[in-house]
Amino acid sequence: MELAGACVLSIVYPTKNPAAYRAFEIARLRQAHLKRIDCSDAIFVVNLGGYIGETTQYEINYAHEQGKDVFYLEK
Repeated sequence: MELAGACVLSIVYPTKNPAAYRAFEIARLRQAHLKRIDCSDAIFVVNLGGYIGETTQYEINYAHEQGKDVFYLEK
């Protein structure tokens, strides 16, 4: 996507076991990811095998609410 001229923002991804984070840290990571959606024109969902998890679905819904385009790897 970068080679096509897009500026790509990567996901906010926890670097340790989710159980090792405190609730406020998880909330901050989620907020940081939503800010990336806010700064974006669109989001690209990597839905291998058509799978979309609960958190990803939340982010898709958020992107739609913000008027963002949503593209999928697979139909």
